[in-house]
Amino acid sequence: MKKLLATFILVFFISTLSRASSFILPPAPPSPDDTLSIKVPNIFSPNGDGVNDAWSIIIYDYGVAILELQTTVYDRWGVPVFQSTNINQVWLGHTPTGRTCSPGSYFYVISYINGATNEQQQLKGFVELVR
Repeated sequence: MKKLLATFILVFFISTLSRASSFILPPAPPSPDDTLSIKVPNIFSPNGDGVNDAWSIIIYDYGVAILELQTTVYDRWGVPVFQSTNINQVWLGHTPTGRTCSPGSYFYVISYINGATNEQQQLKGFVELVR
């Protein structure tokens, strides 16, 4: 009985191994060295308390260049209240003329070229300004 069981296990193992070798393995995930991730906060409170007083994008580039970055924030009437091509520039809740923006929802568009793929990419969404 032991010999029959051992033969069955060996045949099952070889049969399973031969079937497993015919499967196609999925592609390896990208390494962190060639990925790009952009996080965009959806709320900020420029009230001078030192907490979340500025809105800015957060970039995890892992060695990938961001080319031709353009960030624009629009008010509810579609008027640009913030524009930047500088990755380090933050929005403090004021218009380009220095007028304080009202609390509410603002729409942003972030356009850039991914240096790893040379493709134009765009992020769109809303940010809530709370005073």
